[in-house]
Order: sequence, then C-alpha cells, then structure tokens
Amino acid sequence: MWLKKLEKLTRNLKEIEGTHELSFEQLFPPEFVSKHSRYPHAKALFDAAPFNIESQEDFENLDPVEMDRLTDSNTGFSSWEEMMSQAGEEYFADKIQTS
Repeated sequence: MWLKKLEKLTRNLKEIEGTHELSFEQLFPPEFVSKHSRYPHAKALFDAAPFNIESQEDFENLDPVEMDRLTDSNTGFSSWEEMMSQAGEEYFADKIQTS
C-alpha cells in the first residue's frame, strides 16, 4: 500500500517539476475563490471591482494598489500577492496528493 502511494507521489512530483505557466482558471478555480471569498468564481469577484477588466491587457495594466484593495475588501487575504501565493500553494499541493 505505502509503496503504491510512494510511486504515485514520485509520478506527481515529476509532473510538476520545473517551471510552469498556469492559466488564470487553473490558479483560481471556483473552489479556491468560493473558499476564500463570498463569490462563487473569479469572474464574480472581478465584477465586484470598481474597475473594468475586459481583456488580458486590462488585467495586466491594473494598478497594484487597486488589486490589493479589491483583494483585501473581498477575500480573506490582505493583498493580491498573498492571494496568488496561496492559490499556487493549493494548486501544487493538490497536484502532489497521493490519495
């Protein structure tokens, strides 16, 4: 039993080894957003923002202070950076699970 779990853990670790680019949806799935905010998914969270995000360019050009305000007032995180960090940790923790 433990040998199979060890083998699965090894496979999972090899799968996430190296540098990864995650899509927004991978990093902030509905389960993550609903767990850490009152919104069911990321789109609903951003719809609550006092600014419009219609494109990737809009998102990339957002004022970091505004993102921190949105995050602080609508989630359990005090900053956007903190939220992204936790999302990454949860994503990779899920990927290495053996059960």
